[in-house]
Amino acid sequence: MTDQSNAEHYPTAAPSHDSLMLGRTSGQRGAEILAGLRAELLPSPETNALAKFSGRLTARLVMTIEKSQAALNYVAVRPSSLTGLARPFLQDKSAPVIVDIACGFSPRGMLLAREFPNASIIEIDLPDVVKDKRERLTRSRDIKMPPNIRWIGADLGKRALNDVLENHLADVVIAEGLTAYFTPEDNTLIAEQVRASLQDGGAYIADFPQREGMENAQKATRFFSRQAG
Repeated sequence: MTDQSNAEHYPTAAPSHDSLMLGRTSGQRGAEILAGLRAELLPSPETNALAKFSGRLTARLVMTIEKSQAALNYVAVRPSSLTGLARPFLQDKSAPVIVDIACGFSPRGMLLAREFPNASIIEIDLPDVVKDKRERLTRSRDIKMPPNIRWIGADLGKRALNDVLENHLADVVIAEGLTAYFTPEDNTLIAEQVRASLQDGGAYIADFPQREGMENAQKATRFFSRQAG
């Protein structure tokens, strides 16, 4: 979502070496490890269905060598925290539109689709991630797919968000774990693009790590960072 004329990919979308057979891009590998961690830390039909075996194995290794319980708690708490921040902007809407960008293998879209059956939930991520996510949810016997969720496979480093949404406006745009990959200047550009896709009074909900928090997180999750790229 940086300058569309110059950026070939998101930093997470460029193909790179996959030593753990988790995916061909760093974005997919990171999503697989997070899915594995969620399945281990917060088991549910959704988190179990969305995590594949290699992701869970890697997550168990991360949990074994990770010395900071706070880092693991952060992975567990962040999804529900962002979801909780979104709810006030949805309560009084008759047919809200919720867009989750870089959604990965998070179960948030499924959970929001059930909680707000009149809402339209749109999840956007790289085509490989979206394809795998749909297949995993569809073949799970424990999950009934809500009719008000859909997925779009797109590299937002190549296409502007309002183009992907075909100029439809959202009430809430959520981006979990995305901003840490970008400079403050790039995050400003991302926010500007999100604003262009929001209804008046809409909300952009994302986690923006402070410098001290980023430094601590990088120390605590060095192994995770290497595998995710």
